[in-house]
Amino acid sequence: LSAWFTHFRLLHEETPGLSAAEREMIAVAVSMANGCLYCLVAHGAALRETWSDPVMADRITLDWRRADGLTESQRAICALAEKLTRNPLECAESELDALRAHGLSDEDAWDVVEVAARFNFTNRMALATASFPTPNTTRSRGEPPPPKLGRCGGGVRPGAHTSACRSERLCTLAHGGG
Repeated sequence: LSAWFTHFRLLHEETPGLSAAEREMIAVAVSMANGCLYCLVAHGAALRETWSDPVMADRITLDWRRADGLTESQRAICALAEKLTRNPLECAESELDALRAHGLSDEDAWDVVEVAARFNFTNRMALATASFPTPNTTRSRGEPPPPKLGRCGGGVRPGAHTSACRSERLCTLAHGGG
């Protein structure tokens, strides 16, 4: 599990060609395409923190195509992330060329693909374990978590896990309870 979180944190580190907000933008574009409520709530909140305009961040989360104010580069990033999510066999060099045309390097393009692929994986884990948002899901980075009433931190007493948790082990993995 520590390797998973290490990789997750590395993918969210800002680089000169791809900001932290753009990385969260990829997360919400993928999560919306997959219908993953848990990740939409978590990364929608993170996008509001990293984007300079929280209303714009919400617009991106709900439908990046209708979010006026995105740059053409950001639209190309979202389009590739969504295409990789919905129709990966249709992805071609032309999508990478579109990113390059907007000034992204090959390394930046790799990061876009890696972040999108990682969120497809994460969405499927959340969906497979029936993970639902809890008070911990929308907590600001650096903000201490609310007191835990049960292993899932969502007010479930120990031993009374819901279908969202399925078991104490899945609860710990999915919700970070302890």
